Amino acid sequence: MTKEEVIASIEKCAEELGRTPKRLEICNLPGISRRTLVRLFGGFREALVACRLPLEGMGHPVGQEDLLLDWVRVARELKKVPNSAEYDFRGKFSLRPFNRLFGNWGNVAVELFKWMRNEPEDERWSDVMGMVAAYVEKAELNRTSGHKGDRTSGLHFRTGEPQYGAPIRSAVMTYAPLNEAGVLFLFATVARELGFSILRLQTAYPDCEAMREVKQGRQQRVHIELEYESRNYLEHGHPLDGCDLIVCWINNWPECPLEVIELSRIVPVIGSQNDFAL
Repeated sequence: MTKEEVIASIEKCAEELGRTPKRLEICNLPGISRRTLVRLFGGFREALVACRLPLEGMGHPVGQEDLLLDWVRVARELKKVPNSAEYDFRGKFSLRPFNRLFGNWGNVAVELFKWMRNEPEDERWSDVMGMVAAYVEKAELNRTSGHKGDRTSGLHFRTGEPQYGAPIRSAVMTYAPLNEAGVLFLFATVARELGFSILRLQTAYPDCEAMREVKQGRQQRVHIELEYESRNYLEHGHPLDGCDLIVCWINNWPECPLEVIELSRIVPVIGSQNDFAL
């Protein structure tokens, strides 16, 4: 697509939405991808400037009340408590200020519930108070007694002692990762078999810079973000620009616009249908 065609498509999307489109909404438009925006404009923000659209929620301070009221708006549209991907698609703000104020996405509903209980007569959220209360109650039940349907939910975990993932077939790592650090280590053990040679690791975004064999005798540089679950990419507030793929243990973000490598499909737990060793 040409720059003029992309601008026309984004402007039409903004008119239909009645607001500035978000990254995912623009990248879901026909013929437009993250790379298209980078190639033609230099990035998502620059594309909005070219379309003369307001940069809502980007670099501007947002109050806690504004965030929670917009969260309530999305909950009303969905008729349920939104997950991070649903809010990122429909919300006015990015996930970054939520993570900064509340620590993680799961705490947003908890904080809103506290606010509702402190102001029970406030009619701004009387219609969603029931759904939020039920969500918080279920989350607390899962936290204290295990997930429903889990055959080990009645067992008591001894506090202060480590836990391990399911056994996996790996010459280096014995048990499945339970966090991002475990994903990093496991990826390092299988990177060469997957065609990667790691150049650099860092604590800043993105986590990893590597060379990747794209065909025999040809390499390309890629930037990789490591997550335990692919959807954590959204909850951490990472942009789509600057990253080529996500490496994770569990891929729970089916609509992800980036390439995802799910390590649990490559190094499955022992006893799974795809049980094999690299």
